[in-house]
Amino acid sequence: MSVTTTVTAKIGEKVMFLIEAKQAGIFQIRNVSTEELEPILAVMCPTSCSHSCAKWFPMRQFVPVFACAAESVNFDVLYQQQKQSQVQTTASTTH
Repeated sequence: MSVTTTVTAKIGEKVMFLIEAKQAGIFQIRNVSTEELEPILAVMCPTSCSHSCAKWFPMRQFVPVFACAAESVNFDVLYQQQKQSQVQTTASTTH
């Protein structure tokens, strides 16, 4: 059983960063009928994992940490790229 979280930050159509985190749990299930197994796998295991595993792998806490630890956005470079794009757009429309 695993849960995957994906966070994507974009400026326009350009992806600035993407974080994907997967949290998993291993469960031992015994003496359960086939009819009982599906709801246990679909409901009880993920619920149990989100409560107990969160103590070891708190997705809600580490995703922002990874986002902040990613390379800093160089706003000077972004500004220069935007200005260059504007110059190219203006040049192509006037010629």
